[in-house]
Amino acid sequence: MAESADREANRALRARFDEVYGQYQRLLSGLDELRSRLAELRVT
Repeated sequence: MAESADREANRALRARFDEVYGQYQRLLSGLDELRSRLAELRVT
């Protein structure tokens, strides 16, 4: 019983990790885009 509960908890933690990691990757991608746009910015 405890083993199946552990597996279920691990599955839930893994799903949450995947979700958070996906958000992290999207933020990094947005940051790269922002850096590129700032590098192109010219102020006169």
